[in-house]
Amino acid sequence: MMYNEKNRYGFICSVKFILAIVFIFVLSAYSNTIYSPFVLDDYHSFVTEPKVLGFSFTNRAIIELLRTKFGFYRFIPMLTFALDLHWGNGSIIAFHVTNILIHIFASAALFFFLKQLFDLTGNAANSHFYSWRNNSVLIVCFITGLWSLCPVHTNAVTYIVQRMTSLAGLFYFLALGMYCYGRNIQLHNGLRIKFLSFYLLSFLSGLSALLCKQNSATIPIIILLIEIICCKNDNFISFIKAHKKSATICMFAISAFVYFKIASGMLDGYANRHFNLMERLLTELRVVGSYLFLLLLPLPGFLTLEHDVPVSTGLFSPFSTFLSLLFLVSIIVVSWKFRKKEPLVTLGVYWFFVNLLLESSIFPLELKFEHRLYVPSVGFYVALVLMLNVICKKIFHGEYGVNAIKIFVAGGIIILSSFSLMTYVRNISWQDPITLYRDCVKKAPHKARVHSNLGRFLANDGQFEEAIKESEIALELGKDGYEEYWVSANNVIAALSALGKQEVAIDRAQTFIDSAPTNAKRNAYPIFLLRLGKIYFQEGEYELAIDVFWKGLVFARRCDLPVSVNLEKNLVAVMHAALENDDFGLKSGLEVDRDVPVSVAVKEIVAEKFFQIGDYAKARLYCETCPGSFLKSEACEKIVENIGKIELANQRQREKGTIRDNYLYHPLESKFHFCMALAYASLKLGVNSKKLLLPMFGAARKMAPDNADLYLLRSWLFYKNENYSTAMADIEKAIVCDPDYARAWINKGIYLMAEKKYAAALSAFSMGMRMYPDYPHKDELEIMISYAEKHLDKEDNLLGKKTLSMTIMVGVWS
Repeated sequence: MMYNEKNRYGFICSVKFILAIVFIFVLSAYSNTIYSPFVLDDYHSFVTEPKVLGFSFTNRAIIELLRTKFGFYRFIPMLTFALDLHWGNGSIIAFHVTNILIHIFASAALFFFLKQLFDLTGNAANSHFYSWRNNSVLIVCFITGLWSLCPVHTNAVTYIVQRMTSLAGLFYFLALGMYCYGRNIQLHNGLRIKFLSFYLLSFLSGLSALLCKQNSATIPIIILLIEIICCKNDNFISFIKAHKKSATICMFAISAFVYFKIASGMLDGYANRHFNLMERLLTELRVVGSYLFLLLLPLPGFLTLEHDVPVSTGLFSPFSTFLSLLFLVSIIVVSWKFRKKEPLVTLGVYWFFVNLLLESSIFPLELKFEHRLYVPSVGFYVALVLMLNVICKKIFHGEYGVNAIKIFVAGGIIILSSFSLMTYVRNISWQDPITLYRDCVKKAPHKARVHSNLGRFLANDGQFEEAIKESEIALELGKDGYEEYWVSANNVIAALSALGKQEVAIDRAQTFIDSAPTNAKRNAYPIFLLRLGKIYFQEGEYELAIDVFWKGLVFARRCDLPVSVNLEKNLVAVMHAALENDDFGLKSGLEVDRDVPVSVAVKEIVAEKFFQIGDYAKARLYCETCPGSFLKSEACEKIVENIGKIELANQRQREKGTIRDNYLYHPLESKFHFCMALAYASLKLGVNSKKLLLPMFGAARKMAPDNADLYLLRSWLFYKNENYSTAMADIEKAIVCDPDYARAWINKGIYLMAEKKYAAALSAFSMGMRMYPDYPHKDELEIMISYAEKHLDKEDNLLGKKTLSMTIMVGVWS
């Protein structure tokens, strides 16, 4: 034993003193950040998010927060942003205070978890572990201090939107702390209701973590590692060995789910990246190695918001990829071999890798961000401090005296104060966006995005010449999947316009449009169009302004971008100006009744435009807000009437349901449902064997020979096997069974496309779209329609390409 009873009070006081020092250091380290402005993702995540800005303390408003672009899995952070907006009256201080408090609470939760983990490991381990258990609280204090003051975490604390990461960390630590506390009670044969209540709290905390960020899904893996490594619980492994067949089936089912629900859609994300899946996996070997270096030596000069990581194109290209692989594998293997002697060192190593599993593996995310280390770094510092503890035990022959403890505490405070100072210095870069991005340019000079963002902030600050210079550099550095083309283009024309060079700005804008890369990221495209439209508006080019604003608005609403609000306001404004100042809009292509007031005419025109693109809610809104007696104008009445017809047609098709909804989700409703569900699941999993599936369809046909879904699904089997004539025969049967089945008509069009009968395919698509104007896969269908129109044979085009196109687009409305 290291302490006798008379020293215990002093020991406890030392712990409280160290914790107080840690929290004071945290406050001082982040004291220079409370006025740091919003930057980058802050804006599109919550600053301009209508559901956050319009938040009120009602059930409806809370439910609306579930419908942001982040959806269900970021609900808690989005709620805190909305609350900050209210209690702080929009002040930036409120957001930063909340972020700092969350980090402090996360540090306290980490201390609680580590204390329970050390106790749990001590209770379950042999006497070797007890030799240093009495000073474990001091070690926990030091680990907590290193973690909470680490300069790397400025990206998770100072960067307001990364509250999602810090909140997830808070609940992550609480979930594991509650689990370990309950496990300790269980090991001491405590009351069943008591330890089960802590397990319930652990579950609720884990669920809260998932509502902050999805990578909290690793909590069950960490609990399993705690049981195997720290608690020496071999029951799980024994259970797997005893149920090999069941385990194999479960693993296959899980793998299939991951592939078809996650991986299949995930691979599409690589289309917009400058690396593929294999290149990302190889590059992440070096990235993870660099993470270890940053945590070991977190000097401000090594830290940045944006890292420019060269992609590994092969295992030996560059050679450091192979060296990183050897290094990381060695760490994993060696730490596992020492799991019995130093279980928490092993757990720390595996914690680090497991918590990087989602963001540093197969998912098509960006390659490197420091905020991703918020939770993984706990494992690093646990392993590091405990390895130092092993060395110290050898120096002091296994026991710590009072002098050794004093040295430990003094040295710890010195290290923590240096961490606090480095964090403070790092936060200086966050004082304003220009300072932040000058730092990024200095540390990642060959990355296009840092130059484009610096150019944007310089333009906002009135430094137009330098903004143009930085944006031109960004355009030169941009490459396929790794560019900021439209951001840079917007910076250039905005700066030129501000300098009074309107004609030059328009010429450059047209050049940008004509020479835009095919795969350029288009998130800033509507912002560019907004800027260009404003320039046209200022120059009195109303027709061009209307065209540009409308293109931007359609794109922004399709992608649910906040800039759509601004585009809509400018569109309405330029239409007012055109009708008032441009010979009643004749020169701008606006045809209106001269007896109708301008305000009414504008609403009618805009309502018609929204109606044409299928945005019926907006079209109805403009019709219903026409002022005065013109509320019941013929134009508005016609639009509202057509919207009613469309909604009725959509409702009829929705009532028919989908094969997935009708059968896969209700397989036990009848034998027919079971056969259909099994056949549908097989086709979705890529099993297209006619020998396997045709008997299922045969059995289903005996039970329901007139079911349209049966023939629709069977036709898809033949289509998959390239038996197009048989597929056509089956889809015709489906249409005979239900002539008003839009999905059957659309599938008929797809099969006709395969047979290169483009005119007939367009007719089938037209019929399907008439029946179901809001068909869920309308965008994909429009691509097929466009392809068919391009390949339409003249002699086969009895109706004419233009007539067919108009029939498809407006047939249901006429």
